[in-house]
Amino acid sequence: MEKILIIDDEPDVVEVLKLALEGEGFEVEKAFSGKEGIEKFEAFKPDLVVLDILMEDIDGINVRKQLPESAKVIVISACDKKTKEAIEKEIKCEKWLEKPFKIQELVEEVKKLKQE
Repeated sequence: MEKILIIDDEPDVVEVLKLALEGEGFEVEKAFSGKEGIEKFEAFKPDLVVLDILMEDIDGINVRKQLPESAKVIVISACDKKTKEAIEKEIKCEKWLEKPFKIQELVEEVKKLKQE
């Protein structure tokens, strides 16, 4: 896994994650909305998607549903526990990190997935 797409409507979060992952040698593309994320997925063909759930235009649940079933996804979200449990039943993801999380935690999860 070398190419990562970050889809999140919080520019500061996206930039910090992009810098951290590029520092580990990954090629990173960013999208600031669900619609843009779906479009970039088609063009960029990432090995992994880092996906926020709570976004204005198309939420992360519907973004995930529009991605191929085989796409590897790490969800990052500030959803409450009940919402998280409901979402996990609805969409497939490799890992769920609750915001706020440590950047290094995400980097470690990405590295684990790369080895699989």
